[in-house]
Amino acid sequence: MGAQHTPGPWEIDHVDLSSWHILGPTNGFFADVLGTINDTDTLQGEANARLIAAAPDGLELAQEFLAFAESGAGFCYPLGSLQKLRAFVSRARGEA
Repeated sequence: MGAQHTPGPWEIDHVDLSSWHILGPTNGFFADVLGTINDTDTLQGEANARLIAAAPDGLELAQEFLAFAESGAGFCYPLGSLQKLRAFVSRARGEA
């Protein structure tokens, strides 16, 4: 198995007009997301930063659904998973 990713949750910090830091809970800043200085790319850069920051939540949810699907338990959803999925999508979209 390869190296482990920085544990979540990750947050974004808007540094200036066209850049954002990705922050982890224990080691602080660990990545930059850069855009260009125009309205479209600045908005896209922020959306990219939000999506990257939501990655640990998405991975956890994907692993939970995969384990459930592979268990052969049926087609019911694991308790709380739909709420987690809604929260992940909202966070990735910047709505939460």
